[in-house]
Amino acid sequence: MKRKPYFKYYQVMKHDTSVTEISTNDFKQVLQRFVPNAMLSLVQDCETCYGYTSLVQALEKAKKGAQEYISQLIKEGEPALPRLLQYRIDHYEDLWFNLVDHNIRWLEAELKLNKNFKWTPYRIHI
Repeated sequence: MKRKPYFKYYQVMKHDTSVTEISTNDFKQVLQRFVPNAMLSLVQDCETCYGYTSLVQALEKAKKGAQEYISQLIKEGEPALPRLLQYRIDHYEDLWFNLVDHNIRWLEAELKLNKNFKWTPYRIHI
């Protein structure tokens, strides 16, 4: 029996650092990392999220969004300090491991070499 191909995209929520993998077939997470150009019309941005066909692009957007949000909180001054500290705590793994440019470039190279590579974001388990 021939397996039905899965098409997916990556979603980044505004002011969030996590990247969610979304299947356009059944809206469940999938392993395959290929989206044909015809599926680009299914990837749409909204007011609170951004959609990308590339995991690397999604990670870069998450990093840029986090940097912009942190800068915004810093500009707000001392009243925003508790929100800034909480944001840094809540997104520690992504800010210090998953969204570091060196790790994104490593992932990009790994995905080019191995189409079946499964990326798992680094998480600290307490």
